[in-house]
Amino acid sequence: VSCVGASQSQSAESQQTVATPEGFRLGGSVASLLTIYGSHAAYVPAHAGIQPVAGYIVAENGGNLFFYVYPNSSTVNQIAGGPNVSDGNSCSG
Repeated sequence: VSCVGASQSQSAESQQTVATPEGFRLGGSVASLLTIYGSHAAYVPAHAGIQPVAGYIVAENGGNLFFYVYPNSSTVNQIAGGPNVSDGNSCSG
């Protein structure tokens, strides 16, 4: 598997919890993400592409996690992970 992801609608309550081993939950705040990962979370600005999205990347054993931060949002509603994940477009195929 080169990439796996999860997303959550911003308008609906999720019936399923998606969380990282460190305890960050999908739908959590950027502040919570930075509290959990600290300096391991590197900011990646949006760049040209199909859907340019900024976010934070964290290196993990076996691959990277990318936490999407959409414009005008303070929450993370999408996560992608895998050995080839490097930014908001690297899982879009």
